[in-house]
Amino acid sequence: MNRTPHFGKLPTVGMAVLVLQLGCGSCGEQASVSLDEAKPAPNIGKALADNGGSTNEPAEPKTLSNEGPGSGNLVALLYEDKGVVLWGEGHQSAEVPKSDVRFSPVGFEWTVPGGTRVLGTGGASYYRFGSPNQESQSIEALFANPSAVPEGFEITQKEKPPGRFQAAVFVQESDASRPKKLKLGPLSDSPHVAVGWMSGELPSGQAVPRLDLSQLEWPRDEGVVQAALPDSVVSVSGTTDSKELASWQRDIAKIRHVTAPETLTVNHSARLDLDRDETDETVVCVSGGQGRGSCYVVDIVGSERRYFELDMAGSGDVGLLSFTSDDVPYVAWVGPLLDAHRQSTPPHVHVIRFDGGGYVTDKIQ
Repeated sequence: MNRTPHFGKLPTVGMAVLVLQLGCGSCGEQASVSLDEAKPAPNIGKALADNGGSTNEPAEPKTLSNEGPGSGNLVALLYEDKGVVLWGEGHQSAEVPKSDVRFSPVGFEWTVPGGTRVLGTGGASYYRFGSPNQESQSIEALFANPSAVPEGFEITQKEKPPGRFQAAVFVQESDASRPKKLKLGPLSDSPHVAVGWMSGELPSGQAVPRLDLSQLEWPRDEGVVQAALPDSVVSVSGTTDSKELASWQRDIAKIRHVTAPETLTVNHSARLDLDRDETDETVVCVSGGQGRGSCYVVDIVGSERRYFELDMAGSGDVGLLSFTSDDVPYVAWVGPLLDAHRQSTPPHVHVIRFDGGGYVTDKIQ
């Protein structure tokens, strides 16, 4: 399950200051990155920003296409109180103290209880344990040494209502006639004072497409999806090593703020090469502790143990279903949606797949 990482050099920085608004061009889709392909040199940038003068409210946040790894671009916003908000591929962090944030060719990182949280260049967020594969440096270097804004991106900052500020990022996708407008950063009493861009290494692996359950003829009873695989797919079984599972249980206990790891119960696990890089990942579902989801994809990369939290419960007697469809790997779980207000809804098929940046859960009824 262990794979050798690409050990990149620390990002280098150049000088170029942009005031008020960052330039935007057109950008194309980027193909999946495999282990033997050369990876781009990281690019670091920054721009001072100011209020754009408009009172238009930014659009609600959206994610970019989940059919590929995205652009590999990340951005950090610095506020006057020294808080930093991090963004990548439509996903953003909460405000983090500037002193806690570092960056490396694979993304931004900051310390959380028991480990490290990473916002990767593919837009996925994960918890990291073990020794880091990459050297990192303080976020100060990102803001102190600006360089060019990535092609196809633009940031604006607007005021609404008077005295409150909201940033927005525009992304020009190759298949869209107009840029997508995504909310970026909190509604703040003061404008952000600096923007730091980073374009680094995309994750290894091959993106997996979204499934169409109607074409697969997923088993149903009176229209309700069942916890069984359709005949059109191939069931896959993988064995999880008990010692590995115990180690991962200790890590997940820290993520879920459990002081005694033995009190955390592992309900289900499934092992499969989800990102098609010729090494296996493991989906682990637990009960106990705190957290929105109860399942994680464990991905071992070099000396790092990476835990991607999934948006599903994975609880009860219904186990995980590992399978391939047209030789493409998936793991599924059938059960209620995680949202507490919708527990009475019929079961959905939760399909776990690698989207090129990390691991996502598609909910299909």
